[in-house]
Amino acid sequence: MPCDDTPALRKSRERVKLCETLIDELRTNYRRSLRYCTVEQLKQDYPDFVLWSHITDHELRRLLSGEEFRPRNLAKCLTLRAYNLTSLETFKRDRLNVRKAIRDGSSTD
Repeated sequence: MPCDDTPALRKSRERVKLCETLIDELRTNYRRSLRYCTVEQLKQDYPDFVLWSHITDHELRRLLSGEEFRPRNLAKCLTLRAYNLTSLETFKRDRLNVRKAIRDGSSTD
């Protein structure tokens, strides 16, 4: 691990990775929900999703109801909740920190 891989940078990478994972999983769920399905079917079809530990069944039912949503925005909100944060500015700083670390040549995990 490079010496500039500080705890703050590791935490930023962790949050960015979680958010990107949630975005991908929410997109998959959205595509699957275009056909009729239930929350239980989704969980059975995709048992390894990280999403299940971050979203409530109520929120998932709202997604299945056909209500329009943006996976990126929901993923950000879920990530904020997972880390007990309140500001979306945190993501801007995290992404900036990760890009700067990559540009400066530190490991990308």
